[in-house]
Amino acid sequence: MSSPILNAVNVSFGYENNPVLHNISISIEHGEVFCLLGPNGSGKTTMLDCFLGLNKPESGQISVDNSDLGTLHPSEIARKIAYIPQSHEKNFPLSVFDVVLMGRTAYTGIFDSPDSDDVDLVENMIKSMNMQHLKDRDYTRLSGGESQLVMIMRALVQQA
Repeated sequence: MSSPILNAVNVSFGYENNPVLHNISISIEHGEVFCLLGPNGSGKTTMLDCFLGLNKPESGQISVDNSDLGTLHPSEIARKIAYIPQSHEKNFPLSVFDVVLMGRTAYTGIFDSPDSDDVDLVENMIKSMNMQHLKDRDYTRLSGGESQLVMIMRALVQQA
């Protein structure tokens, strides 16, 4: 039996004397689909932020692919976990191509540019999603559904 891709054991987290998560444990195996449901304000996003390394748990341990999340560099986490937010600010008038290409950031050095393989991967993703007509469009001018498709493509080229 393989080890879980994500394993959280007795994770607790809160904001300034306001406990949100208490002794949460979950194990997600390779290939499993994980769905998180619950009422508004119940801590779903807070838990995901813990899994992404954005929130540091007060207690418990989270491991990703057998590595302690607390010891991983953000780029290492990004190579293991892709996240599509439910909403986000679209502040910069980047092309759809460039937004999708940002999914390759975890594989590019700080002073490096994406290479031809990265560009090819993005081109193929846009083509496979039948979104070539949006490739050069300003991302800030897309509809909500189009924006979500771009975020899905970005997560897929991240190859987490």
